[in-house]
Amino acid sequence: METGLTQILSDTKLLWTAIVSAVTSAAVSYFFNRWQTRDKLRIEYEHEERKRVRELIGRFHGRLLLASVHMNHRMWNLYKNHDRGWLCSLGSYEVLGYYFLSTVHRFLCVCSLCRRLEREAIYLDARIAGKDDLTFLKITSAISWVMTDVSLFAGLTYDHSKARDHFFSDHLRKVCDSCYEDDHPIHYDTLEERIAEDRSLDRIMAFFDGLTQGEERYRWDRMVALHLLVVAFINKFGYPEQRSTTAQISEIVEQFRNPEIASNLIDWMPRLGLGKVREFREVRDALRRYLRLRKSERTLVAVSP
Repeated sequence: METGLTQILSDTKLLWTAIVSAVTSAAVSYFFNRWQTRDKLRIEYEHEERKRVRELIGRFHGRLLLASVHMNHRMWNLYKNHDRGWLCSLGSYEVLGYYFLSTVHRFLCVCSLCRRLEREAIYLDARIAGKDDLTFLKITSAISWVMTDVSLFAGLTYDHSKARDHFFSDHLRKVCDSCYEDDHPIHYDTLEERIAEDRSLDRIMAFFDGLTQGEERYRWDRMVALHLLVVAFINKFGYPEQRSTTAQISEIVEQFRNPEIASNLIDWMPRLGLGKVREFREVRDALRRYLRLRKSERTLVAVSP
């Protein structure tokens, strides 16, 4: 009797052990499969998003690089010829000379491409983009920033309420959207016709009208800052023959009239997510050398009899 009872108890324990083991195994298997499925979905999602970002950048890379190279060439030409009056139109924009119109066209090509990329990137999860792809997106955002943010003039007397030496961001976006047609920036001839027919681009024209290094305004320095970003972009994503040397970058930096703006540009590079990008560190180093030189010059002037 006792032997039978003992056997029943033993069999019961074995049964419960088997039940617990089966339940535990099923639970572990369920949660493992669930984790595995979630991990698989996450990997597939990240792969697809990286692919979409890569495809988007692939669509814009060549065009933005070409537009940047043209802008780079124009800025070097402007440094040599800014005092010739080729950008003077005295507020009359119906008929413009080639130099004025082509300068505005090159500027709008760069800005409209950056704006279009910004619009399309909104629908992508750029957080998981590859390192270089993310840098590409950050540089294009920085180009828009440098033309609109008044913090570039921090420490200087400037009326932020008037878009005199900067653009209001919404206005620049609107202009860029209107200057992007059929998946391309506006053509030169189309821009010429549009300027003659309506006044929607007058603020853009006014920004460049009379632009010269010697004026008591800050728009020249803003264009120099833009040039540095464009050069850094070319150095990062362009071909070897398109890249600027350290000496050329220093020569661009020397075009600044106000050291405060050069200093502000240094401060903003990390905030724009570009502080660790090698090509922007080269720009930062050139800016720092320029600021040290200007400080030494001021010290010499101060101690001179």
